[in-house]
This record gives sequence, structure tokens and C-alpha cells, in this order.
Amino acid sequence: MIIEKNNLFKDIFYNIKMECEFCKKTLSNKSNLTNHQKTNKKCLSAQEKEGRQLNEIKLNECVFCNKIFSEQNLKMHLLCCKKKKIKDSEKETEIKIKEIKNESKKEYERKIEEIEKEYERKIEKLENEKLKNELEICLLRKELEIKDKLYKDEHNTIKKIALQPRTNTNTNNIIGNLNLSDTERIKGIIEREFTTDDILDGQKGLANFAFQKILKDENGNLVYACVDSSRKMFKFKDVDGNVIKDINTQKLTEAFVLCDISNITNAKSQEFWVNEDGTQNHHKYNVISNPAAEIMNLKYNNITFREQLVNLTTS
Repeated sequence: MIIEKNNLFKDIFYNIKMECEFCKKTLSNKSNLTNHQKTNKKCLSAQEKEGRQLNEIKLNECVFCNKIFSEQNLKMHLLCCKKKKIKDSEKETEIKIKEIKNESKKEYERKIEEIEKEYERKIEKLENEKLKNELEICLLRKELEIKDKLYKDEHNTIKKIALQPRTNTNTNNIIGNLNLSDTERIKGIIEREFTTDDILDGQKGLANFAFQKILKDENGNLVYACVDSSRKMFKFKDVDGNVIKDINTQKLTEAFVLCDISNITNAKSQEFWVNEDGTQNHHKYNVISNPAAEIMNLKYNNITFREQLVNLTTS
């Protein structure tokens, strides 16, 4: 009986329709009316017009959706506010975009730096190639000049040689043997002892080097000598003791060519005019380019080389 009375009381209490005295809105019960008067914007505005002190009730507005809540209800609301979630999502997206932009900027700067370094390497390579090309052009010009001079003087030289008396050949002063086929030994001597000072004297310097370092035995005895200066006739003894003629130092010249004298001269010349930091010393380049070209052109013209050897080896 008591339970039935309580249920009846609840039905009566909760089903009483209540009208808001400020905005005239009808609510289903007292609890809803109280909450309405605390949170409904329209009602709060009506209350404010009637002069009711709203600060008596502690109200809170959601900064995201602008809805009004009690302090406790606001906390619960913020956990599920859709506009708050949208704002949070936008903020996260903005942060990610900034991170991506920063990463893209760093990647861009890194690529620009790589491109700049690559261009610097290419420029340095082109500068080196330019100097090498200049050296090759100088060599070709020198070759053309020598060939032109050689062509013009060829007949006159032959006539002069024919008119000159023969010199008696004598190989008694040749004591040791010379193995021009031993390119490994000769090339080793060139790589170790041939210097830029030798290069600076061109073919004359090469002849002086050959005379001092290759054409003498370990006791300082000459193993290669000019026996007929008028005809540029040289003689030497091979490893078997056979006397070999070498007209115009052709065999000796060929030995130097086979020992890669051109590339060795080019490499040692670059060591002379390239600074430690890789830059080029143009003054040094201008000083050494012509004599180096003369040596590198030995295969095609050895006039200065053989003339100097005539002077050095004629007894």
C-alpha cells in the first residue's frame, strides 16, 4: 500500500506542467524548469531584462559552441562537444601542416645545397678541363710549328749532311750495355727522378735527364754515344754486347714514348701549377705549358732532344 502511494506521488510530482515565469515556456517538471532558467539563453536574456541578478547563479559558457552549462555540466559537455572536436582536429591538422612545411623547407634547402655543391664540382672540373685543353692546344700548335719548320728545312738538312765529311765511328768509349727494352726500369727512373726543373727546360731538359740518369751505368760510364754528329748517328751495346745503331735517337725516343713520358710530364706539370686547395696558379701554368708541350710532342719531333744529346755524348 505504501509502495503504491509513493508511485502515485512520483507520478503526480513528475507530471506537473510548470511554466517559466520569465519566458513563459512550459516544462514538464520542476527539475527541468530549474535547469532551463540556468542555461537557456532566451530565458536568461528575459531574466536580465527584468533585473534579476544572474551572478547569483554560477553559469559557464562553452567557448566552442556557446551553450550555457553549470560548472559540473560544462565539464561533461566538453568531453563530447562536436565543435570542440572539430577545433581540436583543425589544430592538430595545422600543427601537422607546419611540421610538413618545415620538413619540406629543410629538404628543399638540402637539395639546393647539394645542387650548389654539384655545380661547384662541375665548374672546377670545367676549369681543369679548360687548362688541360689549353695545354693540348699549345701542344698541337707547337707540333704544327715544328712540323712546318721540319718540312721547310728537310731538304736543306739532307744537302748539308751529304756535303759534310763522315766522322769515323768509334765505339771503344762505350763500355757498358743499354737495354732500351726494359721499359719498367726506365719508367721507374722517370717517375721517381724526373722533376719539374727538367720539364721547364723542355726537350733539352729531358736530354740532360736521360744523359745523367739513364745513359750511364752504375759506375758513371757512358753507355750511349754519338759517333757521327753530322748524321746524328748514335751507338750503344745491347744486353748481348751487339753494337746497335740509333739514327736521330729514334730507338731512344721510342723507349721514352713507351715509358709514357707524355702522361708523366702532364701529371708532373699539373702538380706544379695546381695549388694545394685545388685552384690553378695561372702564372705557373704559363711558365711550364710550352716546355711541357715540347716534351709531350717528343714522339712527333725530337730535334731539340737529339741535338742536345749530340752535344752531351760526342767524345
